[in-house]
Amino acid sequence: MKNRFFYFLLFLFMLFSLSLFGTNEKVEKSVSIADSLRKNGDYLASLKLLEEAYIQAETHRDTLLLYKINQRLGNLFIEWENQEKAYFYYKNALNLALSTKSNRLIAGAYNNLGTIFSNQKLWDSSLHYYEKSHAIYQSEKDSFSVAGTSNNIGTIYNYKKQYNNSIIYFSKAFEVMKKLGKTEDAAVFALNISGSYKSLGRQEKAVYYIKIGEELAKQINDARLNMRVANSYALLYETFGDYEKANNYYKEYYQLNDSLYSLEKHQQIVKWQEKYESEKHKNTIELLQKQKEIDRISLRKQNVIIYAVVFVGLLVIVILFLVIHQNKLKTKVLQAEKWNLNNKQEKLISEKKLQESENQLLKDRIAHKERELVSATMHILQKNELIQKLKEDLDGINKHLQDDSLHDFSMVMKGLTSQSGVWENFNFHFEQVHPDFFKFLKRDFPHLTQNDLKVSAFIKIGLNNKEIASLMQIAPDSVKSSKKRLKKKLSLMPEHNLSDFLMSV
Repeated sequence: MKNRFFYFLLFLFMLFSLSLFGTNEKVEKSVSIADSLRKNGDYLASLKLLEEAYIQAETHRDTLLLYKINQRLGNLFIEWENQEKAYFYYKNALNLALSTKSNRLIAGAYNNLGTIFSNQKLWDSSLHYYEKSHAIYQSEKDSFSVAGTSNNIGTIYNYKKQYNNSIIYFSKAFEVMKKLGKTEDAAVFALNISGSYKSLGRQEKAVYYIKIGEELAKQINDARLNMRVANSYALLYETFGDYEKANNYYKEYYQLNDSLYSLEKHQQIVKWQEKYESEKHKNTIELLQKQKEIDRISLRKQNVIIYAVVFVGLLVIVILFLVIHQNKLKTKVLQAEKWNLNNKQEKLISEKKLQESENQLLKDRIAHKERELVSATMHILQKNELIQKLKEDLDGINKHLQDDSLHDFSMVMKGLTSQSGVWENFNFHFEQVHPDFFKFLKRDFPHLTQNDLKVSAFIKIGLNNKEIASLMQIAPDSVKSSKKRLKKKLSLMPEHNLSDFLMSV
C-alpha cells in the first residue's frame, strides 16, 4: 500500500515538473520574441511581452529567468532613452545575480550599470562599475567579455580626456579580439585607438591604427565599418589641417551613407511587406491555437479533477491505515515505557542506597583520617613540649658538667631536639585527609618554599601560632613573620584572611 502511494505521489510530482518546464520554455520564447521586437523598434509590443513573462517567472520564483527579463527590460528602456527605468531594472538584475552567486551574471549586471552612468555622463560611477565587471571577467578568464569591458573602460577614460589610459584599454580589447578572430570588433577597437592618438596629437600613430581598421573592414566588406573608417580619416585630417584630404573622406563617407540608407530603406520595405503577410498568417494560426488551447485547458481541468479525487481517496485510506497502525504501536510503546520506567525506578532506588552506603563509608574514612591527623599532631605537640621542658632542665645541669662530659651532653641534646621523621609522619596523615591541598598550592603558586607549605598545612588544620612554633621549633614571632610572607606570596589583599583562604582550598 505504501509503495503504491509513493509511486502515485511521484507521478503527480512528474506531472507538475513537466508543467513547470513547459511554462519556463514558453516564457523563454516570449523573451526571445520581445528581443526581436525591440531590435525592430516596436518597443511597446516588446514591453508588453516582457511584463507578461516577468509575472509568470515571478510566480514560479525562477531567479535566472527573472534576471534575464530584468536585463532585457533595462536594455529596452536604454534604447527608449528612459535612463531612470533602465537603472531600476538593471539594479534588480544585479540583486538577483548576487543572490545566485554567479560571477558571470554579477559581472553582466555591473557592466549594464556602468552603461547607465555612462549615458548620464557620470564618468566616475560608470568607471567604478565597468572596473568591477572587468575584474570578475578576468578572474573567470572570459577573454571575449574582458575585451568588451576593456573597450568600455577605454571609452570612459577617453571621455575624461585621460587618453593614455584609454589607449591602454583599447589596445587590450583590440589584441584579444584579433586573437579570437573577431574581425569586426578588432576593426572598431583599432579605430578607437586611433581616436585617442588623434586627441594626443600623434598623427602617425592615429593613421597607423586607422589603416589597420581599414584593412580589417575590407576583409569583411562591412558598409557601416567602411563609413566609420572614412569618417575617422576625415576627422583626423581636419584636426591636423589637411582640409583637402578631410573633404575627400567626408565625400566618401556621405556616399557610403547614402548607399547604405537606400539599401536599408529597400530592406525595410521588404521587411514590412513580409511582416504584413506574416501577421495575417500569424492571426489565423493564433485563432486555431487559441481554440486548441481552450480544448487543452478543458481536458487538463478534467484530468486534474480525476487526479484530485483519486488522490484524496488514496490519502484517506492511507491515513486510516496509519492511524490504526500508529495506535497499535503507541500501545506497545506505552507498555514498554511503563516496564522500563519500573525497572529504572527500582535500579535508581538500588543505586541510591548503594551511593548512600558508599558516601557514609567515605565519611567514616575521612573522619577516621582526621582523628589520626589530630592524634598525630597532638602527639608531636606533647612530645615537643616534653622535650622543651627536659631541655630546660638539662640546660641547668649543663652548667656543672666537665668538658669531657659536655660533648656527650650536647649529643644527647641534639638527639632530643631532632625533628627527623616528624614532618614525614605529619605529611602522611595530612595528605590522607587533604590529598589535593599541596598539588593546588604547587600548581598555582610554584614559588612557595617547603617551609611555606608546612605553615600552610598547619594553618589548614587550625593550629595557632604557639602550636605551629612548637611543631617547627621556632619562636611564635617567627611564625607571624612566616604568615606575613606567605600571605604576600599568595597575592592576598591586606583585608583578606590567610586562614579563610587556606581553609577554602
